Amino acid sequence: MPAKAGEIIDRSFIMEHIKNTKYDVDTSASAIVLYEKEFIELFVDDNRVFRRRLCVTRVIQILKEDGLYAGKTGVYSYTTNEFPIIGATYNLVNDKVEKSELTSDGVKKLDLQGYTAYEITLPDVKRGSIIAYSYDKTDTSIRSRVYTWEIQGQFPKLMSEYRVTNPVTLVGFDPLLMPAAEPVRYRNLKAAEASEDDYVFITSTDPYFNTTDTWIRRNIPAFKAEPYTINKIKNKEVLERFLVSSYLWPPNSWAMVNKMYWNLMGTEEAINAPNIFFILTLDSLVKNAVTGSDKVTAIYKYIRDNFRLADSADLAVNAPDLKTLWERRTGNSAQINTLLIAMLHKAHFAADPLLIATTAELPFSEKVPVSERINYIACAVRLENSVLLLDASDKYNIPGVLPSKCYNGFAWAMGEEGYGLTLDPTLCENKERYYTRVFGFSDSGAKVEIRMKPGLLESQRLRKRFAGDKNEEAEYIKDRKSRFPEGVEISTLLLENKENADTEIVVKMTGILRFDPKKDTLALAHNFSGFFKINPFPDRERKQPLEFSMRSDYISSLSIELPANINPDSVFEPLHVSLDSTLSYDRVMNYVPESQIITVTASYTMGRTKFDAAEYQKLRDLAEKIVGDNSKKLVFRRRK
Repeated sequence: MPAKAGEIIDRSFIMEHIKNTKYDVDTSASAIVLYEKEFIELFVDDNRVFRRRLCVTRVIQILKEDGLYAGKTGVYSYTTNEFPIIGATYNLVNDKVEKSELTSDGVKKLDLQGYTAYEITLPDVKRGSIIAYSYDKTDTSIRSRVYTWEIQGQFPKLMSEYRVTNPVTLVGFDPLLMPAAEPVRYRNLKAAEASEDDYVFITSTDPYFNTTDTWIRRNIPAFKAEPYTINKIKNKEVLERFLVSSYLWPPNSWAMVNKMYWNLMGTEEAINAPNIFFILTLDSLVKNAVTGSDKVTAIYKYIRDNFRLADSADLAVNAPDLKTLWERRTGNSAQINTLLIAMLHKAHFAADPLLIATTAELPFSEKVPVSERINYIACAVRLENSVLLLDASDKYNIPGVLPSKCYNGFAWAMGEEGYGLTLDPTLCENKERYYTRVFGFSDSGAKVEIRMKPGLLESQRLRKRFAGDKNEEAEYIKDRKSRFPEGVEISTLLLENKENADTEIVVKMTGILRFDPKKDTLALAHNFSGFFKINPFPDRERKQPLEFSMRSDYISSLSIELPANINPDSVFEPLHVSLDSTLSYDRVMNYVPESQIITVTASYTMGRTKFDAAEYQKLRDLAEKIVGDNSKKLVFRRRK
């Protein structure tokens, strides 16, 4: 496998860079890609079979100890045929460059069910090393239809070159994602390579009608995901195209993807089979249900509560054996949801398998289907004028709400015809309520009762968190207690409805508010929930849009029952701050002297889930105002 490296890169290039310890594109980088190129050639062999040749060269300099892992990489292939991999490490020793060749000991072959992976470990990698590797492979057929140039990666890059050659009369490309910037166009490669432009493009056609498109990008910063991002990879700078050709199947349409999954892969047969093994159970589930919605919910809860995930796999490659699943009561999420759909079909409901690309993938395009991104199957049920979304593969899931990773844009419900729908986080809303009562004052303190309902979606998240680690519940309780105003001591804390997925968790707390009996003035922060105790947007600048997994509706109500000898020193003026009509914070304080009751009600509403990077500073300023208001203290004075 490993061939002699020869000179992947010339010595002058090595000497130009090997003494460098940092680069202007990112002075703090642990490693940097000095140069990379990816050349793709699509061609038709003598047997009229499409093939793909891929040539990759990458040169990386290790700048810090925490960049040493760049010396290990992998290569994947859709063929079991071996192909040459060459590599070398260059180190500066006594002002001379020493070269260590990649040997067979540094290449490990892995056979992975129809394709091959090679694990490559470059030799003698240390801080300051320059590593280089290259490989040239030809796949026996074109299996992947998505062609992606990963412009941004984990390390900054000085130069990246991407080139595709294809017979233009037989093959074309549909754009999926393109960089925001427009490249400078050149007529020939030599002029483009000699330029100093950060982004260039060249196209040419040879006498045999093969078109070569070349892109060159320079001085590329590393990709760094920022907080409040649901799909981190879609903010990367990438160029992605989908291969189309009348010689390749399926054609580039969702209708054909629908046909492939529904008809050819046996999904329709599995769902519409007699499936007599569950008939008696199905009859008992719907017998006492009155409405269609009640019947759907009954079937859903039965599957959700009685079947468990067998492994971490989300997608079944082939149609599942539902009878075996029924007997074993375990399967992956696609299998469990297919059983749900089959039972709903038998009960005469329009239930469809929902093909999803989760937030671990780039979102689907409505115009260009990319079947390689399908990694989750849920259920969509058409009820009158609405679509009910279901996922029965987790006992903590809620009817009508999918796991947050599923809300990644366009999805496809497959069936006889099939249809598309958009899974957007705005479909989800969490309603959090926080009630606090302070009463029973004495000279040194008062009683405190707190009742918190974190919302149905947050309750779901908490249940999964607690189930994943037995220490998480204790950590949650510790965090809740740390949010209380100074002087509050919690003596009892109870979590109700921890196991009932169809209800909210209720947190009940009791305790004491202690204060100094010698002082005539008492001060108490009105924010018992810890909401916006600190600004959630600490960074001064942001480059990427902000995304939240749901809309928010928060209300906190504080009631203080004062004794006759204590009065408020002042009353807060009402406060209203907002970004726009979709995002606002309100706080109102009322005092009724006759009853000696003070109420403080604060509400926060976020009616959208996406904000442009240009809105970040306004969001940060708004949050700072909310933090300031929640840090205010109510002041009371004892009458003598």
